[in-house]
Amino acid sequence: IVVSKDLGVWSSRRIKPLLIPNAIDFQSLAPGTQKRLPRDSSRKQRLVFIGRLSAEKQPMLFLQIAQLTGYSSIVIGDGPLKYEMERFVELESLDCQFVGHVTDPWVMTDENDLLLVTSKTEGDGLVVAEAILRNFPMLVNDISDLQRFNLPRDFYCSDIQDFRRSISEYMKGNLLLSLTDTFIQNLADSRDPRLIAGIWEGVLK
Repeated sequence: IVVSKDLGVWSSRRIKPLLIPNAIDFQSLAPGTQKRLPRDSSRKQRLVFIGRLSAEKQPMLFLQIAQLTGYSSIVIGDGPLKYEMERFVELESLDCQFVGHVTDPWVMTDENDLLLVTSKTEGDGLVVAEAILRNFPMLVNDISDLQRFNLPRDFYCSDIQDFRRSISEYMKGNLLLSLTDTFIQNLADSRDPRLIAGIWEGVLK
């Protein structure tokens, strides 16, 4: 079983994998989290990282982007690079908050936040999928693992300078990082727990 069509069975490429995406219960999202709330200019604008603090997620790139842009940031997650990241924040005097692993990371965010997904590889891209269902503004690394979400071109950044330019335009209100209801609903339908449970039931019978 794989969670992405781009993944294979690591032990043998001769085995044809079955694709079963991770389920997300769109209907259970707390009221108000499915839509982007109006931005409040009186509140601090922040950059957000959600995920494991490990090499494949490139969290140090996130901190470098925060340093380059000068915006406050929050890191939600834990992992082997945490000490290195904390040391970097201390040495560079960055305004960055580490909150560790949180069961529901979205409760730590607000309407002025911008999610950055800096991964160099992804499996399912669950953080991106959850952000889509919340219509949460984000900029993502332009890699094949994230291109499969078919986000609008403005959501993708090819390098650190591209992230800087897009962040600047978004924070100034010149870049709209919002998705259509149809786009969101299509993803919700493909991740419906009832659909996913049905596929698993067929496999396990």
